[in-house]
Amino acid sequence: MLFQFYGIVNGIIQEKLNSFIDRLTAVLADRDKHPWGTTLGIGRGTVGNMFSGTVPTSETLNAISRHENVNITWLLDGRGEPYNVHKFPDDEECVEYLDSLFDEKSWTVYLVTDQKRLALVLTMPAQYKVKEEWISYSVVEILAGRCGRKTLNRVRAEIPACEVFIINAYSQTLTDLSRGNIGTYKLLHSNPPLLHQDVPVTKDHKIFDWPEETILLTPEEHVLVENFRHMAAEQRTAYKSIGDALAQSKKDKLAS
Repeated sequence: MLFQFYGIVNGIIQEKLNSFIDRLTAVLADRDKHPWGTTLGIGRGTVGNMFSGTVPTSETLNAISRHENVNITWLLDGRGEPYNVHKFPDDEECVEYLDSLFDEKSWTVYLVTDQKRLALVLTMPAQYKVKEEWISYSVVEILAGRCGRKTLNRVRAEIPACEVFIINAYSQTLTDLSRGNIGTYKLLHSNPPLLHQDVPVTKDHKIFDWPEETILLTPEEHVLVENFRHMAAEQRTAYKSIGDALAQSKKDKLAS
């Protein structure tokens, strides 16, 4: 089954999120604010004040960040992407980051793919203490960028110590995930959640036959390619025309 999400905090709607209240409401989504606050260990008074525009303490902001994987800088002043994503310019850097994560063996790993691109979501149960009460939540790590065969081989090495699942997603869903437009709620708790655990992965799964990357791109070239992929047809035509003209100008200079 393919899952598609057009997040509340996607590029178009983000333009309307001009205040702290607007952005907090976007994070809340379709949940009731007071039960949500209780889940985070935040009192009713604090929740009420936040939705009246009062910026909470750092402790409360940290609780929101933990539970929602939200980027606090974005939540406070709208800068950056809504949700935290680790982006890697090459496969090797993604592997190095996974090495540090896999020091802890309690991760569940989700391989999110549109059959052309790959992103990873890792989750693990955790707790923090508020006064005398322990609050449970899920740690979420989102890895995107040039994740490929080496990344998959690193994940494969952790089976069966870590559970691994594959999520077949629409291209737009993968784009939203990679651009920080999907948070913990849509990943784990919405109806339906993106990470629905219906396809377990074993070491002989065909996902591990992912082709080797044959064209080495610089980080700048990778950005150009990613931008091109997300353009409408008419935008691609204009983009290509500009690129062809610039390339031809360079060739003419070299030939003269």
